[in-house]
Amino acid sequence: MKTSLTGAVVAYKKTGQGWQELSKQIYLLVYNFPKLWTSWDEDRCSEFFLSFHPRVPRLVKKFEPTYSFETYLFNSLRWSMKTFAERMTEVEHYETWCIEESQGTMESFVPKEEEKDESNLPSPKKSALEIDEAGVLMNDTARRRILCAVLLRAGDFGDHDIPRIARLIGLNEDWLLRQTHKIRNKIEKKLELRERLREKRNEYWYQLSRARKKYTDARDSEQREKWKKKADLLKDRHRRACRNIREMSVTPSHKSIGEIVNVPTGTVSSGLHFLRRYLNEGQKQSAAKPYVKGGDWTDNVDNG
Repeated sequence: MKTSLTGAVVAYKKTGQGWQELSKQIYLLVYNFPKLWTSWDEDRCSEFFLSFHPRVPRLVKKFEPTYSFETYLFNSLRWSMKTFAERMTEVEHYETWCIEESQGTMESFVPKEEEKDESNLPSPKKSALEIDEAGVLMNDTARRRILCAVLLRAGDFGDHDIPRIARLIGLNEDWLLRQTHKIRNKIEKKLELRERLREKRNEYWYQLSRARKKYTDARDSEQREKWKKKADLLKDRHRRACRNIREMSVTPSHKSIGEIVNVPTGTVSSGLHFLRRYLNEGQKQSAAKPYVKGGDWTDNVDNG
């Protein structure tokens, strides 16, 4: 097999014919190679194959028959797998960091059960975040305010979050899903712009990582200085991109939220204000329920 593949490569370089059959043999070796040496799953092997695929024609072109083509190919694959594994680890780490950072801005809106030191807190008769046996918030004001907060951050919540939130605030999940989609449509351009900024930020991060590696591997002082300046420039660009994303507003207006919930704009604004203050202070006392024209807020929401 080795002799036939090496011979096929040499024959192709001489005649320029037989590439289709030759490439099939090489691509099959490339695809199966990680399975022999790693515990990667099918998806990871496929990703590696796609990253290495464009290099195959260049390897064939540069090959000199001083040794077998398989040896030449496998050496390239080993180095490429090492680089690929490092890059994927870096990407996964950074994507996890991005998700945690983006969720950090909205975590304060979603109540979570946490262990707290009760000794330093007041002892109210009833918590605003008390839930019943079905897992639904018992306080109508807290439910309304959390609904407003969810709609405010509709661009950050995923569809998979909606069922859990809907159960918490006692709403039909299909209705809540439709309303979040309605909000996202209104801020679609803002979301697209933020996504472009995130892509740019990620690209700066990857370039910065490469520049730092080049700086570390550089042997002479001139090259080290060159890559140090490059890394400093990319670090500044990455920092500015992160700042622009943090400062960018991708939330709908309070008026738009009020139209969905069927309450005045002022009720939305005050409700969000009290919810932030309540959660930030860590208190467990119920805030005063604001006046809502038309009676209880649940009467104004089409829950169908």
